[in-house]
Amino acid sequence: MFASLRESLHNGGSRSRTTNQQILPFLAEDTAGMLTQLANSSKVCRQKNGSVSGFYGGNMPTISMFYGILVLMYFRDNRRHHRPHIHCRYQGDEAAIAIDDGTVLDGSLPAKQLKLVQAWIEIHKEELTVDWELAVNGDEPFRIAPLQ
Repeated sequence: MFASLRESLHNGGSRSRTTNQQILPFLAEDTAGMLTQLANSSKVCRQKNGSVSGFYGGNMPTISMFYGILVLMYFRDNRRHHRPHIHCRYQGDEAAIAIDDGTVLDGSLPAKQLKLVQAWIEIHKEELTVDWELAVNGDEPFRIAPLQ
């Protein structure tokens, strides 16, 4: 971690002679490395454009957010589940949910949050269908109003 600093101290230098100016560059370099490693190892990483890099790889724009639930849609995501669907995240849980009938295609959400998402899907089915067509063709989907 502080290999160069340790080497300097080990080769005759003493802690009392090492100044803050000598230590700070090592701390900054180490902190930047740790932050990069943390960002790379994180399962979810928010992008500047509001999309999220996720468990399945690729980018997903956040199309809505309510009661702590993120609703996302992958670009060109018609191969894995073979049905129009959204991805929802709540705390550590993630699920792919069909747009047509609200069934869980993959993953899981707590029962209460799943019911909220299913109600939201029913209210916004037409908008979700339009967003699905956009995302499958690689276009940015529109944001949809949250559940209120």
